[in-house]
Order: sequence, then C-alpha cells, then structure tokens
Amino acid sequence: MKAMKMLPKTKPGKWSLWLLVGFLLLLLFTSVVVIGLFNQEGGKTFADNLFISIPIFGAFGSAITSFVTGVISVWKYKERSLFVFITVVLGLLITLFIIGELTIPH
Repeated sequence: MKAMKMLPKTKPGKWSLWLLVGFLLLLLFTSVVVIGLFNQEGGKTFADNLFISIPIFGAFGSAITSFVTGVISVWKYKERSLFVFITVVLGLLITLFIIGELTIPH
C-alpha cells in the first residue's frame, strides 16, 4: 500500500489546486469589498453592483472548473494526492450550492 502524496503530480491535478486557490482569493476579495475597505452594497438583483458580482462569478467559475479538472485528474490520470481529493470535494459542494441557489427560489 502506497502512502498518499500531498501535492499533485499531474498537470490537471495542479490546475485543480490552483483554481481552488483562485476561488478562495476571489471570495476573500469579494468579502473585503462588501464588508471592509470599499463598503459596497448590493442592489435588488445580483448584477446591480458589478464591483461585487464580477469577482463572485469568477470565484464560482473557478470552483466549478476546479471540480471538473480534479475529477478528470483522478479518473483519467489516476491522481491520488490529498489536495486533489480536497479540491474535488470542495468543488462538488460549491457546485451543489450554486445549483441549489439557481433552482430553488427563496
């Protein structure tokens, strides 16, 4: 039995990890914009304030892409690193959250 590696070895595995890092950075930037330095407020619709919505759309796109590249790297390239499995799980949860937000009205 081989020990699980921490960092990915395949190119899609590395992409998956960096896309998840990009998601976290964009989410942090959006939080700083809304809460902290810029004190922006949203409007009635999601796209009323582009200074908030563009980074969030980028973050969600990055998370979904991280999930897809992580699954490809595990399935096709047999990647077995811990960080790729974490990106797949987090990407799946974020993707399910986005689907729930788009399909179930509040």
